Amino acid sequence: MVIALIGSLLGGSVWAQSQKEVQPFTDIADSYARTYIMELHDRGIIDGVGNGMYAPHSPVTRAEFVTMLMRVMKHEAAPGGIPAFTDVPPSSWSYGWVQAAVYANTVSGVAPGRFAPDQPVTREEAAALLARAFMLVHAGDAAPASVPFTDGYAVANWARGSVAAMQKKGIMTGDNGYFRPADTLTREELAVLMHQVLEKGLPDQPAAPGMPIHLGWQYDISDDEYKARVTASGMVNTLSPRWFFLDAAGVGSYGVDESLSSWAKANGKQLWPLVGNRFSTENTHKNLSDAGRRGTLVHQLAGYAKTYGLAGLNIDFENIDPADRTYFTAFIRELGAELHRDGRKLSVDVPPDLGTDWSDPYDFAELAHAADYLVVMAYNEHWSEGKQIGSNASLPWVRAQVEKMLTIVPRDHLIVALPLYTMQWEQNGKQISSEEISQAAALEQAQKPGVRPVWDASAAQYTVRVAQNGTVRSMWLEESRSLSAKYEEMRKLGVAGVAFWYIGGEENSIWPALRNAKN
Repeated sequence: MVIALIGSLLGGSVWAQSQKEVQPFTDIADSYARTYIMELHDRGIIDGVGNGMYAPHSPVTRAEFVTMLMRVMKHEAAPGGIPAFTDVPPSSWSYGWVQAAVYANTVSGVAPGRFAPDQPVTREEAAALLARAFMLVHAGDAAPASVPFTDGYAVANWARGSVAAMQKKGIMTGDNGYFRPADTLTREELAVLMHQVLEKGLPDQPAAPGMPIHLGWQYDISDDEYKARVTASGMVNTLSPRWFFLDAAGVGSYGVDESLSSWAKANGKQLWPLVGNRFSTENTHKNLSDAGRRGTLVHQLAGYAKTYGLAGLNIDFENIDPADRTYFTAFIRELGAELHRDGRKLSVDVPPDLGTDWSDPYDFAELAHAADYLVVMAYNEHWSEGKQIGSNASLPWVRAQVEKMLTIVPRDHLIVALPLYTMQWEQNGKQISSEEISQAAALEQAQKPGVRPVWDASAAQYTVRVAQNGTVRSMWLEESRSLSAKYEEMRKLGVAGVAFWYIGGEENSIWPALRNAKN
């Protein structure tokens, strides 16, 4: 394999074979992979082993391979979160890279809870990791009957599809017709292999639709902290502070900060402040059921949008009487028409289509026609007044609710709201209670001594269960891994964007993971 790779690269590399090279390592002068090692080092993809050495003839460990692979894929290290493997603790140098690979579904370990970071990587393992990272093989694919190498019979059944796929793409072409599947990969061979990936370009993958909108609601934090957290996210591009609320007399403004508007414009952010009804069924009916009052409300909101130079508004009216369904639809239709005259956007927060009194007030199809976006709040799968504990937003449930909504609402009109909080359940006999806690607080609880989070693949979430003195406390955590899975699924579904409830509840380690999923 190495000979074939080197032959294909010697003439095409952008690096000249100069004898005056300044070498970053003291032990690579005689390595056939010297120029590739140097280039990859300069690009921040590979590191040495310490003391100015690269150890080109040493075997590549699983941790080293995954780290380089994530860098080649332009992923960030994703520190924080719940450790996926007991043998890669947060103190490990490779922790963030291994976590990133887990979130990308590139690695699954050698056994439940074990990654074996120091174990050497064989050639067939390298092929499997590459093929999985580039989505060239999929779970359930049948192993090919033959692999195009003289020793193809020796390739393990679980790696046959990967080896064949990498050979077909010209990434791993073998050595004089042999693949040598059980041989370990050396660090100089790895440099050649990764350079080959970069030289040829990453294997073609179906392009998933982008999601241009990343909305973050402000809640229970100052404007300065909100700006700092939005900046730290590197993702949120649409701001929704809680500025306007409905009362008996109409909409009042609360805590409007024009400096936030200036900051948003200076930093390329859209500003869609939230307009809430504080869950007041009575005030909602009073203001929407009378055409005159409704018109005044529309005029008032459009005036606020002009006065503060807003890019749009986000309507969050909840706990509406189902009898007021037509009035709410008329309100959105009239407000949308008014805002659109000035080129402003209108988004409307809605629950999933649950077929209950909570969702009956929303005519989803008509609302989507009148507004620019519907923001479906994809959480409260199990809720505080329910009779059963469970996840707040398991992946299958979120997917099902969004797919159902997409039968009514066009993809480019739908934004999916994801939770940055966790429900903490407490059960004593038949008595059930719950508390909504921030993501950061939930992670702190989950990482206390004696607490053991367990990954529930069916929900795509870590679960925590602690029994003490007859009381059982349970959580289905929203953290980096679970949120990455939901974000990636929404990207595949091609929706217009995601929203986060709420900025202020997050644990900052989620953002590198979500940026990887985004990119």
